[in-house]
Amino acid sequence: MTAAPLADLVRDLHRLPIAVVAALTGGGAGLPRELLGVPGGSATVLELVIPYGEASLVDWLGRQPDRFCSEATALAMAAAAWHRGRRLTAE
Repeated sequence: MTAAPLADLVRDLHRLPIAVVAALTGGGAGLPRELLGVPGGSATVLELVIPYGEASLVDWLGRQPDRFCSEATALAMAAAAWHRGRRLTAE
C-alpha cells in the first residue's frame, strides 16, 4: 500500500466539516503552503500562526516555556491553537 500524495490528503482534509487554527514553528512552517495550495483551504483554515522567535512564542503561549523545543512546548502550542479556534468559532 502506498501513501497518497500530500495534495490528496489535504483535499480530503478540506472536505471534512472542520475548521482549524494551527501554530507552527521549525519544520512545520511549510504547512501553510500545503494547506492553502489546494482549493478549499478557506473552508478549513481559520488561522495559521508561526510564532518563530522566542518573544513571539512567549506571547503565543502567554508564558515563558521551560524549553523552547520540547514536547511540552509543542503541546502548549496546540492547546493555545485549540483555544484560539474555540474563540474564533464561538457564536
